[in-house]
Amino acid sequence: MKTLHIAFLNVAFSPQYAHDSDAYSRLFQRAYELRTPIKLHGDTTGLIGGFRVDGEWGFGRFYKFLDLRIDDSWFDIVRHQEAEDRQLEQIRIPPNLKPHLRVLDFVVSFSKHTLVFVTREDSESLSPRLAKKLLAGVFSHQVIASSFGVINITIEPRKDALARILAMPNLRELTIELTPPNPDDLVAAEQRLMRRMRAENARKLLVEITANHDGLRPDAEHTQLAEIAQKNGKVLGKGKNNDDRVVRLSTQDQPRVDTIVYDPDAQTSADALAQKAYQALIERQP
Repeated sequence: MKTLHIAFLNVAFSPQYAHDSDAYSRLFQRAYELRTPIKLHGDTTGLIGGFRVDGEWGFGRFYKFLDLRIDDSWFDIVRHQEAEDRQLEQIRIPPNLKPHLRVLDFVVSFSKHTLVFVTREDSESLSPRLAKKLLAGVFSHQVIASSFGVINITIEPRKDALARILAMPNLRELTIELTPPNPDDLVAAEQRLMRRMRAENARKLLVEITANHDGLRPDAEHTQLAEIAQKNGKVLGKGKNNDDRVVRLSTQDQPRVDTIVYDPDAQTSADALAQKAYQALIERQP
């Protein structure tokens, strides 16, 4: 048996584009066709690849590799010194070949506006933050921005992420940052908020609450706002623990990670991911 760890990203369009039923499939198809490499950290680079559409679902891969600078300094581990020019002349790596490739599958539900991806499999991994950075980098390309506007990506937090923030022993600061959710995903409270933001022509709602003397006690309205923001934006809390040390928690630093155990003799990892994604998203309530 083998194990996969999967994470979830919520993808939301600007309100003026969100009612286009085919927008999500076109967005990911365009992102794939761009083949734009995105710097993730250091020399590590990411790319969207192998994308295809099947009805209300999209299937693709995240490629992660090293984009080495061949003309940078090299080290000779045998002689324990910087490599000499004559040694560097022997290096022959075609510019289209990149080392240390890691391939991680993803599935996107166009109707649920959610991307589910493998965050870890054996020695291969891609954190939710880096997956978000990769998508955000591609989606900010002028070709996509001009067609689809601003696209907001939220790492889906674990179920108790907000509760852990609100339960901090001495909550001193609470920051709620909310971006407009997809209109067809909304419950009543979110619909009211969406109408208000649209009427005010607001792209983002930011609420910051600071305690006076005792710890914060968020009321029902702010708690409800935080519940919406954890799925469409983020919530940050700052407080102190029992040792009087400052503690900071964010919903975006507490990703939901599900585990899949599958039989590699019976199905591929991509099939196991697709099956789990279908079960998780079909059962999800707005």
